[in-house]
Amino acid sequence: DGHPGERSVVTYGRLLGSLQPLRAFGDFVYKWPYDVVRRVFGGTPPNYLTPPYLTCEPEIFKHTLRGGDSFMVLATDGLWDDLSADAVVNIVGRHYNVLRGEAKRPADMEENAATDLIVQALQSTCRAADPERKRDYTAALLKLPAETRRRYYDDITVVVVFFDDVAA
Repeated sequence: DGHPGERSVVTYGRLLGSLQPLRAFGDFVYKWPYDVVRRVFGGTPPNYLTPPYLTCEPEIFKHTLRGGDSFMVLATDGLWDDLSADAVVNIVGRHYNVLRGEAKRPADMEENAATDLIVQALQSTCRAADPERKRDYTAALLKLPAETRRRYYDDITVVVVFFDDVAA
């Protein structure tokens, strides 16, 4: 709505056909005026006509905690690119059960739920079935230089907040 006459602002669910999230920290090329982007970057992205296209203003939802609300996961799009919401709930739910003493920690579980989510997301891109090969693959990914790693995975930041029991 903020870009009348522009048909290609969101193409295939991506801003100007390249960036997936529509709210972000960084990604200044989509926030700055046309002349600034041209001067700083030496050009503009395709179809860059009426910036800004992106904001870091959050979308806020209010939720009153109820019985059964056990945790909250805050994560960047890199996590959601590789893991479904169901997979995230299952992984964090296993940690929740261990923390509550309802289950023993499996040998393949990371100590920290957020770390486990990041590892699982990175390993999801590995086709090897052998867990040892997946660990080696993940270690290799993490050692890639910054300019190379973006070809293999997006940045991933995760915070997991566990709630105390909430009265129903």
